[in-house]
Amino acid sequence: MTAGDHSFVENNTPPSGILPEGPHGVILPRAGVITSEVLDQMLVDQAKAPESLGQMSGLRRDLGTPARVEALDLHRTPQQTRPKLSIIIVFHNMQREAARTLYSLSAAHQSGVTAQDYEIIAVDNGSAVPLAAEFVEGFGPNLRLIRHETTSVSPVAAINLGVAAARGEAVAVIVDGARMASPGIVARTIAAMTLADHPLVFARSWHLGPDVQNKTVPEGYDQTVEDALLEAADWRRDGYALFGISTLAQSSAGGFLGPMPSEFSWVALPRALFDALGGYDERFLAPGGGLVNHEFRNRALAFPGVVAVQILGEGVFHQVHGGVATNVPRDRHPMASFRAEYLTLMGQAYAKTPVANPVLYGRAPL
Repeated sequence: MTAGDHSFVENNTPPSGILPEGPHGVILPRAGVITSEVLDQMLVDQAKAPESLGQMSGLRRDLGTPARVEALDLHRTPQQTRPKLSIIIVFHNMQREAARTLYSLSAAHQSGVTAQDYEIIAVDNGSAVPLAAEFVEGFGPNLRLIRHETTSVSPVAAINLGVAAARGEAVAVIVDGARMASPGIVARTIAAMTLADHPLVFARSWHLGPDVQNKTVPEGYDQTVEDALLEAADWRRDGYALFGISTLAQSSAGGFLGPMPSEFSWVALPRALFDALGGYDERFLAPGGGLVNHEFRNRALAFPGVVAVQILGEGVFHQVHGGVATNVPRDRHPMASFRAEYLTLMGQAYAKTPVANPVLYGRAPL
């Protein structure tokens, strides 16, 4: 089946059969809090990226980022298998939002997967009141917390720190931890990883509320209104109800068959590919990371052999939290300063790199 010039892979339900035959491995013991200082002492060199990636032309190794590393787990045994996916989520002063985000991604809410299939690494990025390990681990045995002790207003170093501690065969990144997820996003992401040798898997983004939050917040939309909206939607019973109370984010305009987004609020890729790309560029120091998502999107899609895969019927949903870009009136949006930082770092003005239409995976009303 095709939709326009898109390649389309139809799937009626969240994919089954993604678990390996036989035993599914065992759940890692909870690791508790790992501070960035402790993690620095625990880092060890890990295997180089697969030879197939190393032989690809244009391989990026010029960002000055460290080789692939992994946090030592003294409790790990040889029988414990790697998760298929590690989800890295960055939080800063988001206790309220973290509760819904973490639940929405937990095995209690996600369909078609078990806790053994994936792990969630919550990175607290210098919050005034940091998330507690007990709070994070309370959402399931596959969750753990890393505290990044920093005064930086940028989440970029926290992203790379979380990936450094990840054990998964692939990694997914949510830079803004206020984003809840639909119930099939993890299973579909894992399954979509099999559609290409070097896939870049993404889902589109929505804002909770009757319009984008840059418009609704000045009109009175706030956390109290949003709490009532979510309660009435009964989203914990049916996570897909979030689509009915949300509006497409500006970057995802056009919906599932719209233009390629300028940034990815949910993006996943093989760990080896993430390492070959050099991770997220930590020179981006603007609040919220500025245009770091946009730069990573451009760089990843330009990497030789990468195939973009868009997940249909799933998405992430932004909760209002006073975000520096998502929750300010449009006339106060910091895009000008974001573009100025990009120009300084990249030596050229920001532009969305044009790319071929992605492979479409999943099922959604058209």
